[in-house]
Amino acid sequence: MKTIVKQKKPKENKLPPLVRLGSIIRVARLRKGWAVMALGNEIGISGTTISEFERGRVCPRSWIIQKLVGALGLDWLEVKVILEEHLIDAAMRRASR
Repeated sequence: MKTIVKQKKPKENKLPPLVRLGSIIRVARLRKGWAVMALGNEIGISGTTISEFERGRVCPRSWIIQKLVGALGLDWLEVKVILEEHLIDAAMRRASR
């Protein structure tokens, strides 16, 4: 008798887009060996603001995103896709009110 093994579907990433973006920022910052304040100084904003981005509490403005991508060597396309997901989610939440 053959045993049938069901393959599990890969789990979809259920984290909100801003939380995923924050994780990417944090990992890239740590790879560079920078503290939150060092990254903030590098791009001209406070370490507190960097911390808010990393926790997914605040969406960075476009000029900050450009500086983060440059300073951390982030993949622009990946960042763009996440931001588009965030905008779609926000629009859907507004539409459902």
